[in-house]
Amino acid sequence: MGAKIHTLIEKPFGPYPQYQILADKWQPSSTKIPTLTDVFLYANGRVIGLDDTEVLYPPPASVPHPAKSDIQWYGVLTVDKLKWLSDQGRAWLEADLQKRDIDLHINKASSGLTLDALYGSKKDEGLKIRVYLQGEKHASITYFVDNVHPTKMILTSRLYRPATRPTDAIQRRYIVESLDIDMIPTSRNFLARYQLLASMEHIVSTDPSPPPRALRDIEYWISGYLRCRPAIEQHRRYIFAPPDDDADDADDRDDDPNHDPNPGEPTTPRYLRHLHRCTVAGMFAAQAEWMLAQQLGPQPERRIVDLRVWYAFCAEVRHIRSKVPESGGWGRPYGYKEKDADNGKTLKEFIQKKFFVPDSRIKRLEKACKKSSTLPTRTPTPEREDTRPSPVALQHHYDSDFTDNLSSSSEASDPDSTSITSIPMADLASVPAFCFTRPSLPAGIFFWKCPGHGCDFRLDLMHPDKSSATIDPRHIAWLKNPQSWRNTAEPRLRERFDAIVSAHYLQHIRAVDLDYEIVLEAQRITFSRKRAPTPERTPPPPPRKKIKVEEVEPTTHYPRLSRSRQSSNRPTPGASRVFIR
Repeated sequence: MGAKIHTLIEKPFGPYPQYQILADKWQPSSTKIPTLTDVFLYANGRVIGLDDTEVLYPPPASVPHPAKSDIQWYGVLTVDKLKWLSDQGRAWLEADLQKRDIDLHINKASSGLTLDALYGSKKDEGLKIRVYLQGEKHASITYFVDNVHPTKMILTSRLYRPATRPTDAIQRRYIVESLDIDMIPTSRNFLARYQLLASMEHIVSTDPSPPPRALRDIEYWISGYLRCRPAIEQHRRYIFAPPDDDADDADDRDDDPNHDPNPGEPTTPRYLRHLHRCTVAGMFAAQAEWMLAQQLGPQPERRIVDLRVWYAFCAEVRHIRSKVPESGGWGRPYGYKEKDADNGKTLKEFIQKKFFVPDSRIKRLEKACKKSSTLPTRTPTPEREDTRPSPVALQHHYDSDFTDNLSSSSEASDPDSTSITSIPMADLASVPAFCFTRPSLPAGIFFWKCPGHGCDFRLDLMHPDKSSATIDPRHIAWLKNPQSWRNTAEPRLRERFDAIVSAHYLQHIRAVDLDYEIVLEAQRITFSRKRAPTPERTPPPPPRKKIKVEEVEPTTHYPRLSRSRQSSNRPTPGASRVFIR
């Protein structure tokens, strides 16, 4: 019988309008508000996400926007006590319970099951029913900003009675514990934005000596995030077993005496993966414009960033996005598309169109930025102080976690190698940045596209005929042969891939009128002249007999800029490859 009862109430009942099934006199306190699960929003005949419904500023009257629609919400509520229900709601729910009981027992003509019998008369006795509720969204959904429930998402609903008081509204608040899966794709930016805002507020509040806002640049936020992350993430898991009340206390002992676990939270601290600074910077960059719009709001006392500093960071992020191919993904919000990005619009125009920031606030910000042409700079902390020589201004930005001195390591390992600083700076700055990095070929990925901005070169290992026409036909024939390779981990495929990419990178180097060859290794960059000018060159005498190529003595009539890693028994002029090893 018990198993049948659990099967009977396993699925929620409803949906019911909340203003009819819940009692008006039931008004929970602000500290014990009810909880909803599987919540989704519905408007204009479809499920709609929080990215569309929640805005910082009201949209103009002339702009159609989903936030202006009548938005209905649906969610599952666990009825802990029968006094939560109105008389009408109790009658509906009991009738549906008896109908489901009859449907479950085919030969049963009627059911005498009641809500009182199901819930019992004593405290913590009986079972509880879940119901689908339907209501009307009344105010903005808040996340990580509520004073009483600072880590929860709060939904405010309008509880109204059209027959008696059609113009009067009673607000009722719910904690949103989970969202329906159909809402997730169009709610990810909303979740990421307010999680990021809460993280930034936590960074400032836990800083023993927080600097003034004018000194809180992106480096400060990255360092603060990495500082605060371990204490929060060490006991957080996305997949874990729920707590068992019947488990032996000895088996549930906390391995960390300084940690007070929440219900269902794992107690054993876990080892966190290394998080690169560039990854953290990408998190801030993805929501940089939204953060600027949020900080321009009407509550300056809650402002945590300097608007001028953050405005400059937004401008830098937009510049990087325009230079990096769309496949890169760094610093882009969820659902980002190139056609919806900048398209030549200024930062002011983008924020106004995307987040409806009032023009008066943007003008005040731009005026302040123009008055302060030189912003204060933050003194780097000792552990972040960088003693390397100034980097060359190239197209891309690289992670500061990798701080090995390439020049010194090259010189120490091979006295014949050429230091990067011995090349003219003008030539070095002209070399495309991606030519310094060996392209990756992850397992299971059979397609490679040149990272050069505006370059349409592509290599399809599975369908070589669809690759760019500039590839050597011999490489295409080798790739098409099923006996040549089986997976991307084979060294022979890697060598062929490097040869194809090297030949293409050489075209980029020639396009900027350079005549260097590049040898890339693990932490080594070697430059040498490929075609050095040799005026008044004396041609060698004709050979008297046929000899093998490897027997030819190296000529001394070709001056070189530097010594490369070529073998001394090979002629140096005429080299035309970019080596990537």
